[in-house]
Amino acid sequence: MSAIKSTRFDLLDGLRGVAAIAVMLHHYTQHTGWDWFGGAWVAVDLFFVLSGFVIAHSYSKKILNGMSFREFAFVRLARLGPLYLLGLALGVCAVLLSMAKNGTPQITGTQLATATAVGAFWLPYFNNIAWPFGADAIVGATFPLNDPSWSLFFELCVNVVFAAYLYNFRKLPNATYSILAFVAFIACTVIFRQINPGWRAESFLLGFPRVIAEFFAGVFIFSMGLQYKKAHPVFTAAVTIAALLCFTIGNPKIAFVNSLTLVPLSVALLCSVSIEGIGRRICKVLGELSYPLYVIHFPIYRLVFESFEIRMLNPVAQTLVVAAISIVLALLLARADQELRRKLTSFIKTSPATV
Repeated sequence: MSAIKSTRFDLLDGLRGVAAIAVMLHHYTQHTGWDWFGGAWVAVDLFFVLSGFVIAHSYSKKILNGMSFREFAFVRLARLGPLYLLGLALGVCAVLLSMAKNGTPQITGTQLATATAVGAFWLPYFNNIAWPFGADAIVGATFPLNDPSWSLFFELCVNVVFAAYLYNFRKLPNATYSILAFVAFIACTVIFRQINPGWRAESFLLGFPRVIAEFFAGVFIFSMGLQYKKAHPVFTAAVTIAALLCFTIGNPKIAFVNSLTLVPLSVALLCSVSIEGIGRRICKVLGELSYPLYVIHFPIYRLVFESFEIRMLNPVAQTLVVAAISIVLALLLARADQELRRKLTSFIKTSPATV
């Protein structure tokens, strides 16, 4: 390993891919009885930190040098939008299949149409409905047709906050803002006793302090220039492994502490490391896999469960079968999404986003 030599953050790509696999396994196993990844919901916090770092790296100079908000919004929507809409469409198909096969009396056609229309505008649908997920159900998800989309809503919101800050203050925020955001997030968590907020109606508003704290932690890591400093390899490996091992611990307090400490620290350390050879190629594939896998794994599970008799398999086999299907489809989608993004971003002068 060596100090960073290019604008590619190889190990951050790899970390993002591993986190996407972890959050997929968390969602799958918690509904099959093989809950070995109870703390992997913190992967979402990792995504927010990574996003803050990479967005600051990719766009801060462009915005300060004249990139318009329209251009910035376009490249972000081009990056996130196509697969978001695909995930929504797959989710609609999954619920329709469940309604046709099982009746699903708790969901009416009007409720499904409302969830679809609201979701098409990338907005939350506040409800208290039990939406089917395999043999289980998830109650009150704000993006019920594709549950992970809640984080994409907050991602867009914090992207707007970031751009607005740069347009108004003409510089990156300093440590004070990052510290205050973390304090606000911790205070909200303690006061309202909500761990992993944002995905359901009762904790939706608390998603804002969560994403702002984590995203601007990533921005602050970039502003410190840690990507140009050489991290100690043993310490870097120890912190990263510890953060990932905490994904397997279901204790919510440990997971929350992990999101505030080891997760941002691992990003701060790994951003300064580059690798070569097969390791770099693996990290590249993991990075390409991460977003498609994150955005389709929920509806894919629903579709597979309703289409095939995987409920006859034991929990481990169920998880591994659907995970394999999701990963293969995500890899195929990654290439298609890259090509579509190139075509979309050809309409403007700026290059496509890399996060």
